[in-house]
Amino acid sequence: NSSSMMLIKRPRSVCLFGTSVDPPTGIGGHRGIVIALSNLVLPAARQPIAGESTSSANMKSDDDEETSNANQQVRFDEIRVIPVYRHMFVSKRGKQASYDDRLEMCRLGFDGIDRVTISDCERRCFDLAAEGLNDEQKVSVRVGTADLLDMLLEEEPNTEFSFALGADTFMDLTTFKWRRSHDLLDLVGSRLMVIYRQVEKEQSRYCEKDLLERIDKVNKEGCESESKGTCADTDGGPAMLLNISSLEAISSSMARKTTDETTLKMLLEFKVLQFIKQRQFYAFAGQTSEERS
Repeated sequence: NSSSMMLIKRPRSVCLFGTSVDPPTGIGGHRGIVIALSNLVLPAARQPIAGESTSSANMKSDDDEETSNANQQVRFDEIRVIPVYRHMFVSKRGKQASYDDRLEMCRLGFDGIDRVTISDCERRCFDLAAEGLNDEQKVSVRVGTADLLDMLLEEEPNTEFSFALGADTFMDLTTFKWRRSHDLLDLVGSRLMVIYRQVEKEQSRYCEKDLLERIDKVNKEGCESESKGTCADTDGGPAMLLNISSLEAISSSMARKTTDETTLKMLLEFKVLQFIKQRQFYAFAGQTSEERS
């Protein structure tokens, strides 16, 4: 039977990076994070493992040998940037650039980075949840990250998803402040990329030691859940800290508040800045063409 002779390919490894990107910042912010995720060599414990059918256990193709030899250089197959469609915090709804404009700014801002895609999957997830509802009913529809993962895993069953998130968000998630927090950790197998920047020491509620302790706890709990026992070594476990040296104390809100181009060129990629000026977004709203030039 030819199907029983086939090797089962390792799952695709996809890192999800969900963010408002209003607008996406440059190398000191969003772009720096995406570059770091694209370049990251995954530790052995994080590498997806290919399965085999029993009849094919002794049959290795050239591709499998190559995969085995390069085992220490496995990277994410895809970094999927997911702009927020409807922000979960009601106060932020309606105060962002339009969703399609933010998708386009992401395409411009992350252009040229290997294996990066820009996805509208959060809009698709919302549309599925709101199907058949009128506009008034849609206002109350809530779609969270766990709901999104339910949809993605149904669409892409042979994929291992990881989730990139900031330090404060990680701590909130792992103290179960999110809706369906436990489900989310199960759905990603605790594969969390915790983004930490040294410049956040004064801004973040947590220090690097706090994060490492929580990451160790998450890895131990995940390991014990899978093995039904205890795990002595959780180094290189599914949750890991990503300390990105290029990150600076910049934010999207800083870019929204100024028209000073010297400042904006430090905050944004040039193509994103040009797009913002052309569309008269943020602080450029209402300016004449002469004022924008």
